[in-house]
Amino acid sequence: MPQRVVLSILFLCLFGRITALPELDVCPDCDRPSSLQSSAPLHAGPMRVINGVSVPSDFPDIKIITLKSTAPGKVFFGSTFTDIGNYLVIMENDGTPYFYRRYPHHERGSGEFRLQSTGVLTAYLFQKQFFIALDHHYDVVDTFRVGHGYTTDPHELVLLPNGHALMIALETRQMDMSSAVPGGAKNARVTGNHVQEVDAEGHVVLEWKCWERFDIADAVHENLTSTQIDYVHMNSIAEDFDGHLIVSSRHLSEITKIDRHTGDIIWRLGGRHNQFTFINDPLEFSYQHHARPVPGHPNRYTLWDNGNHRQPQISRAVEYEINTQAMSAEKVWEFRYTPDRYSNMMGNAQRLENGNTFINCATWPPLSACEVTQDGEIVFEMEAAGLSSNRVRRFIWEGMLEAPYLIAESHRSGVALIFNKFGDTDIDHYRIYASTDPDSLGGGSTNPGKCLMISAEPMVVISRLMNDTQWIFRVTAVSESGQESDFSNTETVFVHLSVPGENTVLNGDFQNGRSYWTLEDRNRAGSEGLILDGEYLIRITDGGDLEEDIQLKQSPAELIRGRTYTFEFDAHAETARTIGARIVRNTSPQIDYSKIGSTYIKRQIQHYSYSFIMEEQTDFDAMIVFNCGGSGYDIYLDNVSLKESLETVCERIRPDAAALKLYPNRPNPFNAWTAFDFEIPADDEMRLSVINLRGETVRLLHGGPESKGRHRYRLDASNLAGGLYFIRLSTSSGSRVRKIMLIK
Repeated sequence: MPQRVVLSILFLCLFGRITALPELDVCPDCDRPSSLQSSAPLHAGPMRVINGVSVPSDFPDIKIITLKSTAPGKVFFGSTFTDIGNYLVIMENDGTPYFYRRYPHHERGSGEFRLQSTGVLTAYLFQKQFFIALDHHYDVVDTFRVGHGYTTDPHELVLLPNGHALMIALETRQMDMSSAVPGGAKNARVTGNHVQEVDAEGHVVLEWKCWERFDIADAVHENLTSTQIDYVHMNSIAEDFDGHLIVSSRHLSEITKIDRHTGDIIWRLGGRHNQFTFINDPLEFSYQHHARPVPGHPNRYTLWDNGNHRQPQISRAVEYEINTQAMSAEKVWEFRYTPDRYSNMMGNAQRLENGNTFINCATWPPLSACEVTQDGEIVFEMEAAGLSSNRVRRFIWEGMLEAPYLIAESHRSGVALIFNKFGDTDIDHYRIYASTDPDSLGGGSTNPGKCLMISAEPMVVISRLMNDTQWIFRVTAVSESGQESDFSNTETVFVHLSVPGENTVLNGDFQNGRSYWTLEDRNRAGSEGLILDGEYLIRITDGGDLEEDIQLKQSPAELIRGRTYTFEFDAHAETARTIGARIVRNTSPQIDYSKIGSTYIKRQIQHYSYSFIMEEQTDFDAMIVFNCGGSGYDIYLDNVSLKESLETVCERIRPDAAALKLYPNRPNPFNAWTAFDFEIPADDEMRLSVINLRGETVRLLHGGPESKGRHRYRLDASNLAGGLYFIRLSTSSGSRVRKIMLIK
């Protein structure tokens, strides 16, 4: 049997083992198209189900470090800066997502996600440069922009009971700074921030302009000789107890109170024009964020003090009581981590109704947030690797989608469909619709399309699709009473599948010339790529100073966390030298997944083989790279391959099924009978079966309850034909597979 066929069948046998991601049923209303076969995936790193909520591969890895008695509500954040996916997230205290929405990878992030006092959710979309409002069904019901042609700043949106909105407007002017400061640029771009109040129709009803109130020289640490000057960097607006406005300006290190009616400055706290004497606070604040009046306590204010420009650099949440008669600012409360932490940007401090304070330390990466009592006890603490958020807060909120939210990911192992009907607890199953014809998935009941399959769980992986084809998917949710929801959003993916053990490098033998490969020179290096006698020749005219100055590379390469890979190639050189052959992350900061040191290549052609375990988060967009700079000697490469090691394919298990064991059979190979032991971690429903190379169950050895512990089974194979089979052990905690060989 050809190796590819064997590998494909092995691939199908192994899929479907993990019961957290279900085996699928054919939809009772239709036949399954012959070109599709469904299966549940092997655990693929971060693509997973969290307490019944499925999340895609780039969802943040949220860790709950401390969880005690907190204020009521859920945790809100958006990914302002990210190494992974761009998300708006609402989560439960234990880290279970309650709602999320993903935005395109090329966007910088989606931030300032919060519940407004008017009852809607709002968030800033960086690519669109405006705020959106979401209702309790998470539908976009409004958008908010500043007026007068300015850019809407991402830091703040406050919705008022009268339907108006407070926002920060960005304006950049060309200015001659040479007369303002020694060495100033004649044509500097200076960014200012204005406060705008916009009514429900988008008309500006109040505008406070920084140019008229803040001098550029008020910026305490900005380089005023630069050609780019951000002299205010306003990062929050709030209504004070008397209706006037409180604004925080980071680059002024100043909290300012503004008269709502006249625009006059009522008082200035901090910075060059500080009007107050600080009491009980030798640190004072520096480059702060998120100044807020304390509800129910007039003249008290909280803020997140980043502490950029003081020694030592420590960050803290702090509360001041302002006395405008004595012109004093007394520190009445603060929270500092033990030991101290420092966050150079972003952050917030939110006073909750029970007196606790929710704090976003905003260290990047990872995002770090906590909730503390008035006594400084941490009752909640979380981290989310790979991203940061301008603000993380707690709000009391309930919402529910009217239709599932669908994300589709095309990987080499299959198409993963991740779908959730957030907030709905009355779901019996989901229906998956798929087609290669967009017209077959026309919306509405008049043309609902063809139901492909059903699933009791919110994630499936579909393998053996028609390869190199565009597929269209959508999903509905069906309640226990049989009521089907509206269709989800439609997702379109291009399918390119491979199987374990198959070379995933495109044109690794260079039979198609230089296709799929990119040769790049950096700095002063110079090179040319040629195909000579079936090899890739890198002819070097200037090797530059570093190995990285000349790179031959290809992406994407798919690496799954916890799996073992073999990276191989043939190489020789004009004269013996070193190169750097690696599998790396394709974005900054670059991570060397393969952990291969320099490779010494000689004049004689040699084969090089390296095995490594993917220890980082799953990366579906890794890069194969040969670093060939730092030397002027030409290099020849051939037969490049990256394969998942077949030796590990049959041993994969879910992490929470580590105690489930299926021991090797003895004898193996065998003639008429063989015996093997298995061990299950708890009393459980169990299925023990023999699978042939076509993925069919040829013998059900046991199906039903089994007690905790180690058990032995003797397989009588006298009525089975000789050949390769698999023993599959399946329980609610996972599955294990062993290969057996029957010789007759």
